[in-house]
Amino acid sequence: MANGTRKLSATGISTFLDSPKKFYWRYIMGLAPISMSVASYDHDRIFGTVWAEFVDRFYKGSTEAGNVQATFDAWDNLTDWCPEKPKEKLTKALEALTSKYYETFSPDDGCRHPEKSELWLENDRFCGKLDGLSEEGIIHEVKSTSRAQSTNEQLWKVQNSLQVRLYAVLAKAQGSCIEFAYKDPPHGLFRGPVVMYEPDQIALWEQEFNKIADDIDSRGDDPYNYMCNPDGCCIVSKYTTSMCPYQLLCEQGITDDTSIFYKTREQRKA
Repeated sequence: MANGTRKLSATGISTFLDSPKKFYWRYIMGLAPISMSVASYDHDRIFGTVWAEFVDRFYKGSTEAGNVQATFDAWDNLTDWCPEKPKEKLTKALEALTSKYYETFSPDDGCRHPEKSELWLENDRFCGKLDGLSEEGIIHEVKSTSRAQSTNEQLWKVQNSLQVRLYAVLAKAQGSCIEFAYKDPPHGLFRGPVVMYEPDQIALWEQEFNKIADDIDSRGDDPYNYMCNPDGCCIVSKYTTSMCPYQLLCEQGITDDTSIFYKTREQRKA
């Protein structure tokens, strides 16, 4: 990117497409809110991270007892800020799903090679941590999610997500297999079919990603090259209110008063 050191992740690209100004604050300025919030779904994000680590240990041969203990130790440690009701709901989901995973799958099922689990991928412009890759080069992506009305449409959305496509480009993958862990009752697991990729399709996806990277590079570090787009980063409806965590900075900029609410964002490491 502009300074020659930043590399784009799928999350960064999605953030840019949703709200360029949010991308500016998070990835150009490197800022993150100090406080966690249910309103910005931090508890759900943590659940997803903890679940991915559980599956990683599963495919590396961890015993069920040891894996479950490590999972709940991490969950409790990372959610000590979370209100009791939403935490209790997700804790019950974690209890059910960890047990079901050992009942349903085997570490030897070939879905993920243990040495290619939680695999860091990067090239000169992009980076990301892939959940897993099989010996045959098939992406194994796990998602903790709520049930949708249509599993087929939910599956299509993830199969064609920026994240999976970027992983396919970085890993030169042969295909993908998407897996859901349902957080809402009845808790359950779903593993979709393998979708194969043609090399020409991978090349077209790479072309699209490079075009986006070119656009971001051309904007440099000027904040006024990045427009605020509340439609992309704020959800306000009858049942949900989730405001962008950078709302204060968009309204007032970085001042002595606003800077106390933000910290330097931790860079994800390989």
